[in-house]
Amino acid sequence: MLLWVLLDEGASLWALVAIPALARWGAVALLVGVPAARDEGLAHAWQRSLGHREAWLAALPAVAVLAWVPGGIWLALAMAVFIVIYGGAMRRSFGGINGDIVGAAIEGGELWLLLIAWSWWSYVMV
Repeated sequence: MLLWVLLDEGASLWALVAIPALARWGAVALLVGVPAARDEGLAHAWQRSLGHREAWLAALPAVAVLAWVPGGIWLALAMAVFIVIYGGAMRRSFGGINGDIVGAAIEGGELWLLLIAWSWWSYVMV
């Protein structure tokens, strides 16, 4: 529904490309920054092959697209805030992350960014 509203409001199509890219970068950042809840499973397996270098490389496509998005810096900051809060909550609640939590971070991150984009296009870009 938010996608249709954003398109109807004339939101930048670049924003609609940047949002999934940022959400997936957020998943990589979560994998790098939050320990796995258990020593088995997808999150632990992914974490063994990821480091800070890969997190920065994963950010490149999103950063390249954000250059074309009005207010794109706010989307990037909103994603960073989401990952910090979500990662902390998962660490406190479950002792870390697992593959399902990473998948939920992608979906939740996209929804969060769609809400931020809707707020921006509805109230700031009037």
